Amino acid sequence: MSTGVENMTRNGRSGLSLEDPDPLALAFEERWPCSEWADDVVLVGVSGGVDSVALLELIVRFAPDLDRVKVLHCNHGLRGEESEGDESFVIEHCLDRGVECLSIRVHASELVSTSEDALRRIRSRHYIETAKQLGARWIALGHHRDDNLETFFLRLFRGSGPRGLAGIPERRAVSKANHRPIELVRPLLSVPKKDLQEWLIHQGIPFREDSSNRLAPYQRNRLRNELIPVLDNLYGPGWRKHVLQLMGSMSQQTEEQAAKARSILDRCCKGEGETERVEIPLNTLLGEEWDVSREMILAIWHDKGWSLRPWTKKHWDRLQAFFLDASRTTHPRRLDLPGKIRLLVRRGNVYFERITDS
Repeated sequence: MSTGVENMTRNGRSGLSLEDPDPLALAFEERWPCSEWADDVVLVGVSGGVDSVALLELIVRFAPDLDRVKVLHCNHGLRGEESEGDESFVIEHCLDRGVECLSIRVHASELVSTSEDALRRIRSRHYIETAKQLGARWIALGHHRDDNLETFFLRLFRGSGPRGLAGIPERRAVSKANHRPIELVRPLLSVPKKDLQEWLIHQGIPFREDSSNRLAPYQRNRLRNELIPVLDNLYGPGWRKHVLQLMGSMSQQTEEQAAKARSILDRCCKGEGETERVEIPLNTLLGEEWDVSREMILAIWHDKGWSLRPWTKKHWDRLQAFFLDASRTTHPRRLDLPGKIRLLVRRGNVYFERITDS
């Protein structure tokens, strides 16, 4: 197998040659240094497409121990023989690379909806469950720069605030196992898809092309196939740089707000052991700008592993109004939120708890 990276052995790799560096490999190492994950189990989501195959190839080349690299392929079964072909390709490709591959066939009962968001949630659930089963510290996904730009426009048109306009996070904790976070990482988020495709072709590495990417039934595909070509014609490729700069600014703003929120929570928030209940003074939430208070709530949800998937702007507006109304009365107030989460305001404190079925 041609690696395209000099001075690497199959195991115990010495790293990149400075004499003939591979730009993509260097960008990958800069974003997600091998020193961070070499001793951990890494679960790689691989569909068979350009982005995930390139990601797996880079991980294989840097990993000192391929026994710690695991692949998960999710077969939704929505494209008939093409879906079967994708699954067979990923399994064979992993065999060729010496990497263990697990393939999950999504049951029809899970496919309540075939929207992009619904399919992403299904994959996310399987990634997290499999990572826990394997003891994986990382879930690596192959999202690239084009995905990030498309996400910006989708969220812009939906009325998202700074957090949404910051785009896809490069890293985030998605769960915990054995008192350690399971972190999702996207090391190729700054790389255009065409660069990944050209790299694979140059290396002679095969990949699959999803025919649904050429169709336009979904909003993301319509952005990709209709809006973005219009922007290219109007403004040239330079518009991407300006949008990415704006996204970077939004990301920095939300990171600062999140850091401030975390600092406040560390001082004021009380969680009752391993129970599904959290307590925080109402004045603490009302004493900050709403963007910071919102980050406090997000942090609580993430710490407890509660789902934010069903939330919309309507829920956030309702929550903000609830806190203001609760501050104007001495009577207890209650609010039920998606995901079976209940808020109770009593004696100046806010209690967040999961509603049990019992």
